[in-house]
Amino acid sequence: MMSLKLSNYDIPEWLFCIQKASDIEKISIELILYQSLFYPCSGRDGDPIKLLGGFIHSFIYADDGITSNQVANSINNPERNFKGYFVEYETRDHFYGYSSIWFILKRTKDYGLEHGPDRLSLLYISGNDLITFKSLYVNNHTYPEVVVLIKSGFMGSDNYDKNGGLAQAVLNNPNGCPAYMLECVSEGKKPKCSFWGEHTKLIGRWSVSYDDLDLILWGNKTRKPYMFD
Repeated sequence: MMSLKLSNYDIPEWLFCIQKASDIEKISIELILYQSLFYPCSGRDGDPIKLLGGFIHSFIYADDGITSNQVANSINNPERNFKGYFVEYETRDHFYGYSSIWFILKRTKDYGLEHGPDRLSLLYISGNDLITFKSLYVNNHTYPEVVVLIKSGFMGSDNYDKNGGLAQAVLNNPNGCPAYMLECVSEGKKPKCSFWGEHTKLIGRWSVSYDDLDLILWGNKTRKPYMFD
């Protein structure tokens, strides 16, 4: 499989310094959101962690059709691409009226740094994609580094009318625009094109394809494309 060579970052200090379960209660939402990945209508899909772990350390998933228990049961399921990680700490809470589960994932001793970073943060909110985005990012005056649209056609943002609600919220966020968008592209269209139509131009037009997964990473054209092998 082609693996994208995005520049990996060091584990954020707040994530690195967790020593016990009570430590995670002291971490602010602003730290969790900084340089995070937002995956609306995520289901229990681990592909973003598999492909972008290391470049991203904080993953925010949102889906109002999945329960916290279902998410917890999937972490140790290798078919979900969480392979190589176990739950080091977890806590359950409520964000803006939605139930949530927050995992600190630890890489197992069977895998090295080439598999992924030593620790990852996964916050899973059982909530509406658009409301969750506005509540988390817009209201906290920040934006995600990456937005994932693998289930684009089911989240009200497949811009056939060029006016999708989530696209408008993400790309017109006054706090900033994501630099990357990982997407499952429109089937049967050549060249492959984004479900977000004209909105994609606000992200950029260069792309890298994961051919075996039918995924494309759209990147900001003001940044240099990264190499892959």
